[in-house]
Amino acid sequence: MRSTWIGALLVACAASAGGQTLVEARKGFKTKLQKQDRDAEPLEVPPAGLFTIARYRGPAGGLQAYVGAAPTAPGKLPAIIWLTGGFPPAGAGSTAWEEVDLDNEQSARAYRNAGIYMMYPTTRGTAGNPGVQEGFLGEVDDVLAALEHLRTLPYVDAERIYLGGHSTGGTLALLVAACTDRFRAVFAFGPVASPSTYGQDLAPYDVEDPGEARVRSPIHFLADVKSPTYVIEGATGNSEDLELLQAKSKNPALHFLPVADSDHFELLSPTNRLIAKKIVQSARGGAELSLTPAEVQAAFQADRVASRQSDDLRTLADVRRLGVDLAVPVAVHHQVYADDRPALEALLAAAKKEGFEATPIEARRTRKGEEFFSADLKKTYALRDLDAVFAASAALDRLARAREAYYGGWSVD
Repeated sequence: MRSTWIGALLVACAASAGGQTLVEARKGFKTKLQKQDRDAEPLEVPPAGLFTIARYRGPAGGLQAYVGAAPTAPGKLPAIIWLTGGFPPAGAGSTAWEEVDLDNEQSARAYRNAGIYMMYPTTRGTAGNPGVQEGFLGEVDDVLAALEHLRTLPYVDAERIYLGGHSTGGTLALLVAACTDRFRAVFAFGPVASPSTYGQDLAPYDVEDPGEARVRSPIHFLADVKSPTYVIEGATGNSEDLELLQAKSKNPALHFLPVADSDHFELLSPTNRLIAKKIVQSARGGAELSLTPAEVQAAFQADRVASRQSDDLRTLADVRRLGVDLAVPVAVHHQVYADDRPALEALLAAAKKEGFEATPIEARRTRKGEEFFSADLKKTYALRDLDAVFAASAALDRLARAREAYYGGWSVD
């Protein structure tokens, strides 16, 4: 289904009527929805002192958003509207504040941690809002209404409002960017060229209808983007869409940043921390915000190193509690595994060249009965030598990822 849609998009792009902007295409367009989806459940009450619920008007009626608590210090803050992923897009909910694994940190809390004012809008047909879900059509107007509300707040710098979104939120962010130049910059993580590729089950409109699909597809309107806009995705995420969008775009305002060795989620936390730092620096009189592929890749790699070393230190603490003398060299067993035997054999061969001893490969099965293969790689060193601890796990993590295998950490006898 997906490959068929990508081919269809290429044909549609070639045949697309030239010169018509997204604003023009949307004007007077009457969607024919196949279903009337509406979530009547009210917004969850946010933690006191962290967020409040703002209410404002949009084209469909009253809308709601989580917004940060009003600051007590004088001055105006830079702000960001963040569009969460999933269905419906910009659903937010407790995602805005729940603590989660940093490998899948979709709340973008890095911005509020940096002192940037945050807003998580909801859209029509969600959270008890009026109207029904339109699947990336009227929702664009709802995000624009959120922007106008944010611009009225006395403690927000109306000239330093940014837009970000992940997955379906990234797709919606691209469509919004094609309809306004009032955002300082836009950050679209893992969008698709056309939301019709998400499938009919998730769409309230007929995904096979070219007219319905076109007005919801960012790929047709990339030339309309005026604000600096960064499309960011991991190599094992929606990378085909990033490549498709990049191949179509001739717009210098659009920047495409693929992240090697990352998936759809891992890059969120380190990249948002990098962006937040740049927003703060710019607001304090620094250079205008810009992002390069090298900067994003470096931030991701540094985060991966920190994450792996954090795991090593936790294991080290557990081993110390068991009474292991950290000053005495011990045999350290590193667990590696792969979905197929050749990948694991290649990993073991490479590891032996770096001084590891390998145990025989063992065929195993998951709880669901799926076969995989595992082995141990042994090396002897004193655990008090942190450089040796970090170097061993870093080497095996690197070798495993290069061969589509997995590094599972270490233990001692």
